[in-house]
Amino acid sequence: MADEYIKSNMPDINKMPIRQALTDSAFTRIMELTSQDIAEHNPKCLSCEYSAMCGGGCRMSAFEKTGDLFGYDPQMCYFFEHGFPEKFREAIRRGEKKRTENMSLLEKLMSWR
Repeated sequence: MADEYIKSNMPDINKMPIRQALTDSAFTRIMELTSQDIAEHNPKCLSCEYSAMCGGGCRMSAFEKTGDLFGYDPQMCYFFEHGFPEKFREAIRRGEKKRTENMSLLEKLMSWR
C-alpha cells in the first residue's frame, strides 16, 4: 500500500532535477506537514496528551502502518505510552550524577600529586 503511493507520487530523481524534487513534489508537501495538520485529521493525535512532544511521529511510519499519511505513528505512541521519555530523563540524571562523582574523584586524585 505505502509502496504504491511512494512509487506513484514521490519524485524520481533519475527523471527530474534534484532541485525540483526537493522543492516541488509530493515529498516537499509531506515534509511541510505540521503537527497541527496531522492532529486536525487524526482524532487519536488530537486527543493525545503527548501530541506536543510527539508531533504525530514519522509520516512514513504512520503511512506504512495505517495506510494514512495523516495517521498516527504506532511506534511513537508506544514510545510515549510506555514512559520512555521519563526513562531517558532518569538515565541522563543518573549519568550526570555519575559524571559528577567521577569528576570529584578525579579532582581528589589530581590533588595528591
